[in-house]
Amino acid sequence: MESETRKEYVEPPYCVTVELDVTHFLGRVRPSGCSFTFSMVHLVTSCAQEIEEFRYRFLDGWVVLYRKINTACTVSIKPNTPYHHIHSILYSCA
Repeated sequence: MESETRKEYVEPPYCVTVELDVTHFLGRVRPSGCSFTFSMVHLVTSCAQEIEEFRYRFLDGWVVLYRKINTACTVSIKPNTPYHHIHSILYSCA
């Protein structure tokens, strides 16, 4: 039943939990003035593009490997506010 349900997803969900030392990353993000959260989302979704298994989708009953996928994340923009669903159409922080 689980696999049949996943076939219906346009963007199947993946969950990964890791411990990560972001000291070096923070040292590069802070001076640029970019948001840590959005910079991390950009980094993670860019890395996900590199993993072939994350780019497989079902299309009309067939398994298809895409060259590029659009990813989405749910993040809290401000403390104590509702979460927002954002797509990884990310822009350079100028």
